[in-house]
Amino acid sequence: MLQNIGDKFKGTSEGGSGTHRWIWYIILGALILSFIAWGPYSMFNTSASQSGYAARVNGEDISSDEINREWQQQQPQLLQAFGGQLPDAQRQIYQQKLLDSAVRGLATTQYASKLGYAVSQAQLSRAFQKEEAFQWMASSACRPRARASPPSA
Repeated sequence: MLQNIGDKFKGTSEGGSGTHRWIWYIILGALILSFIAWGPYSMFNTSASQSGYAARVNGEDISSDEINREWQQQQPQLLQAFGGQLPDAQRQIYQQKLLDSAVRGLATTQYASKLGYAVSQAQLSRAFQKEEAFQWMASSACRPRARASPPSA
């Protein structure tokens, strides 16, 4: 098939006239111009990475890098759940859920700020210190122990 196309392009095939050659030149030229104008990656949706944000909530951006990082963290679990191969339809669903979650989180934070809910760094620090789940480092059982010296021979 490629040989046939090449022959028609050169005008050496059976019945190959100069007219066919010019049609091939026009098609090839249009392809070259489209790659020059939009680049070879224009078929992929790169609008989020070009703009720098994946979504905008009330004028505040959610970074596309942040969404990509979240996706990279979730992808291994999803691949494991789907037996190593994540179908495109499922991938799109999970990516949309991830974006929706980020939008909801930012909208909730904005709304809480608007209502005047805020936590100072000192309040946050005290809350962590009081929480039992974060006390494991303070207990002696979890502190690193000195390594035993190797047995002498």
